[in-house]
Amino acid sequence: MSFEIYGVPKCPECREELAAKSLTVECGSCGHQIRPERRCGRPWSMGCVGAIALMLLVLGAYADHESSRMHSRMRAGVTARLQELRERNGLLSQQLFAARQALRHTEARERCGLARIEMLREKLIELARQRDEAIRSADQAAVEGEDLLGALDDEDARLQLDIEFLEDLAVRHPDDAEIRIRLASAYSELDASDYSSKMLEHARRALDIDPRLYPRVRRFLGASGGSDELDGLIARLLERAGDRPLTADESRRFSEDVDRMVHESVGR
Repeated sequence: MSFEIYGVPKCPECREELAAKSLTVECGSCGHQIRPERRCGRPWSMGCVGAIALMLLVLGAYADHESSRMHSRMRAGVTARLQELRERNGLLSQQLFAARQALRHTEARERCGLARIEMLREKLIELARQRDEAIRSADQAAVEGEDLLGALDDEDARLQLDIEFLEDLAVRHPDDAEIRIRLASAYSELDASDYSSKMLEHARRALDIDPRLYPRVRRFLGASGGSDELDGLIARLLERAGDRPLTADESRRFSEDVDRMVHESVGR
């Protein structure tokens, strides 16, 4: 009867564990000795060990091959990843450089913009100052204009009073040439067109009374050709008359000539 030596040996009689002694085993209970057969356990166990060793060898080779292939794949993946990271790092470096350049340009534009804003602010302050000065000047000019208009109004009023007074004197003294000259002078200082005829009328009446007053009257007639002709007429008349008074006929002709020349001078 055979039994497995790699297991726990038991006595076939009493089923107790056997103690191995060299090539035999002896039962400790009944003393029965049994010589085990080698062919019943060792060849089969050696085959199993060989198969297991071969399997382990194959598994080891497969594991080594897979490990090498996985290592190669991992190395290739890591290399590709490193290359991708290098390229990405280069791209990020370029973007960072471009961003720094843009930041420098932005800062430069900002500095220029701040300088221009400061310049515009100073110009605005200067314009505001000039505007205030212009407003003050305009206010002062308005006040001065009002004062001047008031003075002119006062002057016109004074001239009107003088004219009324002289007109009253001319009515009382119709043959007074000095009153006529002053009336002509007063009318010449007024701007209204109605006063021109008054000025010429009194100037003509003054010349009718005394032709020697023409130098004072001439400024009311204007510097024209008619005035030059009238100058010659008066000069000839004064030369003929001398110191004697004019006759009635001479006065009449002189009055007609003066009236004609005055109207011609005004018409021009």
